[in-house]
Amino acid sequence: MFELSSDVVNIFGEFVGGFFDAIVTVLDSIAGLF
Repeated sequence: MFELSSDVVNIFGEFVGGFFDAIVTVLDSIAGLF
């Protein structure tokens, strides 16, 4: 059970990290337009 939780946390962490990177990239692109 703990191993499964740890895997879920790792996957969720990677997803959030990738999502945050995507947001930063989009904001940077938008800022570049102005």
